[in-house]
Amino acid sequence: MIPHLDYSKNCIYRKSLDQGHIFYGKNADKYNAAVYQSFVDNFNALSSDSADLLRGILYYAFIKRRGTKLIMLADSPEISVLNRAGFLSQVEHPDKVVEKCSVSSMIDACGDLIGTANEWAKSQAKPDAWKKRKSVRRELPGVKILREELSKWIIQFSPEATQKLSEGISFVELDLSKTLELEEFFKDYIYKEDKSFPLDTLDKDPRFLNQ
Repeated sequence: MIPHLDYSKNCIYRKSLDQGHIFYGKNADKYNAAVYQSFVDNFNALSSDSADLLRGILYYAFIKRRGTKLIMLADSPEISVLNRAGFLSQVEHPDKVVEKCSVSSMIDACGDLIGTANEWAKSQAKPDAWKKRKSVRRELPGVKILREELSKWIIQFSPEATQKLSEGISFVELDLSKTLELEEFFKDYIYKEDKSFPLDTLDKDPRFLNQ
């Protein structure tokens, strides 16, 4: 703390520490030993495949991309196992998938409806600005829809294209109310193994390349 600075003296976090509050570790005020033990027990009951996936997810969330609570990854039957065991929640976010896709993959997913999407984008754009645009593909003359416009059209009007683009993709979410115990479990049972664990977060998936 810097005594002569008001914002330092008035820091709520510092005042809480001075009052004896603990925010991290097993001595934290809100630490729940029963929740921690449930993670230990459920981990020991997992199959090797489920345990390996959990290792990858937690390593990604606490080490590789610390602070990440929502993770996109390749779909796996083991995700539902981890969901039932209380480690995470499996959630659906098809809109987020579409927003990450490249123009090329979205055009392919639209198929014959790309013309309809293009007309919708044209109706939203100023005529002069539309004229200055170039076609997105040589074999699709006149199709000038932008990536942001195409993703918006798919999300609003084409559940079929949305399904195609999000096939084989899942999202998992960590429970913020249990993060303290989950991180302690991670440090005690996974991080101490002293190696990284792979997780397919689809970084090289062709749907998301050349955005």
